[in-house]
Amino acid sequence: MTLPKKILFLANTNHNADCVHEHIAAVKKNSDHDWFVMNALKNRMLHKLDLNNFDAVGFHYSIHHHETYYCPQNLFRKIRDYRGVKFLFLQDEYENVNSTSEAMVELGIDILFTCIRPEYHRIAYKHAGLKNMERVTVMAGYAPDPVLNYQFVPLKDRNVDIFYRSRVCPLNAGSLGYEKSLIASKVEEKGLKHGLKMDISVREEDRVYGEEWVKRLSNCRATLGTESGASIWDWDGTIANEIDHFLGKFPNASFEELFNKILNKYDGKIPYSSISPRIFEAAALKTPQILFPGWYNRLIKPGVHYFELKKDFSNFDKMLEFLRDDEQLSEIAENAYNDLILSKLYNSESLGSLVNKVLTEKMKNHSFESNKTSEDVQIAIQQVEKNYKISKLLSNLRSEMSFGFKHFVKVISNPRYRGLKKFRRLYEIFLRYCTHLKPRLCRQ
Repeated sequence: MTLPKKILFLANTNHNADCVHEHIAAVKKNSDHDWFVMNALKNRMLHKLDLNNFDAVGFHYSIHHHETYYCPQNLFRKIRDYRGVKFLFLQDEYENVNSTSEAMVELGIDILFTCIRPEYHRIAYKHAGLKNMERVTVMAGYAPDPVLNYQFVPLKDRNVDIFYRSRVCPLNAGSLGYEKSLIASKVEEKGLKHGLKMDISVREEDRVYGEEWVKRLSNCRATLGTESGASIWDWDGTIANEIDHFLGKFPNASFEELFNKILNKYDGKIPYSSISPRIFEAAALKTPQILFPGWYNRLIKPGVHYFELKKDFSNFDKMLEFLRDDEQLSEIAENAYNDLILSKLYNSESLGSLVNKVLTEKMKNHSFESNKTSEDVQIAIQQVEKNYKISKLLSNLRSEMSFGFKHFVKVISNPRYRGLKKFRRLYEIFLRYCTHLKPRLCRQ
């Protein structure tokens, strides 16, 4: 009898964003294999596991394979020496591409699931050591299952005109990253003049998750949105460094000035964009969407699934008319719901089926095969958990302290931040860090 394949999947199972949990679950759907999902951020003793118990080992995008905070050196070395199939999911791939690629080479990654369009696979990841690595394009997020039975709030009962949450993207994400802030600031500025009731913010302290996110998204007449991704591919951090030095000299420079001085020559060379999981979330709640023009994986069309707001805001008045027209709003929302959600063409099962197909084929043609049963593997995992409880706690503490000190030094030595700006930036980082740390302390 053929044993089912055993797959170790490293993922941040305590992440505060629902879309991350949904993506982790989606990867495993429709699988012919047994998955063992372990949180390398919460258990830093995973290097004590015998990886030969598994037929494949993979990284979710919530565990950064090239950073020791997420993947400690002892675990990195263990995976490097492992002889089975290795795979990796990446998102936000535009920063420090060379170090990411070098880590993939050292680990011996067999399959990369990337948001890069197929025609740019070899350009984006051009390291000679990756020539035999299989590259598979996936989306940044997938549609929630319609059986979730969201409670749809009628338009007449929605008391906020426009709701939007995002964060300020790193400036080396280029013009596409900047659009997340641009759409927020301009719509808020113009909307106030027209008496719109808005709940718009890109501040870290204003981010909402879980039930609160669903509540607010379902209580607005429309939400804003842009494509996920970046328009700059920063190979080695050079662009980020140029930005820091420029803003150190000209701290009050606008994005336009920064773009004309530095970013323009890098922007748009490698398109890196994807439909956002938030677009699916809004569609699932029948919330009408106001979006910037974009590719959106060619899944949605302006005037059919969303109102297209020009990037120069020249059609803002027409957007106002759209907001006041319940019939248009309802039609747009229904179209998005029917085509993105009810169709089930872009749901989590489609991702799971793709992953299953790719991994099955790779493992079938691979020389390594585990001779352990899934029960054996589960017992081995439990044994490691039991034997290294204290070591795990101490290791976790050391990692968190090291992570904090590293970012403290990074900000203090950054020429971009001077005087009180250094402390303001440290506070912002601390706030974001606590936001992500809290679920690991509170959730099982």
